[in-house]
Amino acid sequence: DYFKTLFESQLNDGNNNHLKLNDDIHPQAFDVLLKYLYTNRFDTILNDELLLVELFKLSDRFLIDSLKQRCLNELLRNHLTKDNVFQYLNLFDTYNDCTDLREKCFGLFHKHPYLLKTSDFTQLEKNNSKLALQIYGSFFWRVYVYEKKKHWLLLFFCLFALFLIDNKLLWSEMDFIIPSF
Repeated sequence: DYFKTLFESQLNDGNNNHLKLNDDIHPQAFDVLLKYLYTNRFDTILNDELLLVELFKLSDRFLIDSLKQRCLNELLRNHLTKDNVFQYLNLFDTYNDCTDLREKCFGLFHKHPYLLKTSDFTQLEKNNSKLALQIYGSFFWRVYVYEKKKHWLLLFFCLFALFLIDNKLLWSEMDFIIPSF
């Protein structure tokens, strides 16, 4: 649908047989996208993480959900690690329909809780406090759901989080003990 509208609007006079792409489009990713549209395959780039991310962004931009999901699955399966989790947090926070990516990122924080004390997380707290609180909240939700703790623990966390937001405090500025699971 995206391309149909694009071609009808830009090529409707019959004199223009070229399509100008914006400078922000990664040319190699666009080439793979076009090949995918014709062949339904993109396996030549599976090991190129940066190209997969660019292809994911393009598929979202051009509304090609099947390609977007395949890129996401490949990134989750073979590329997301504790070392690059912060880059992927930005990806899922920017694009829709990335629940699996969110869960895998949060799972890495549960598996490696020391990530919450890194300078990258401090930066995340400053730039996207809502996402940082969701990550902290996932620890307490995990304790509540999986270890059958009482409701007061979750209530305490929610009230404490609201207090921090209201007073514009950062978790990293407090001597907060990070649970280890």
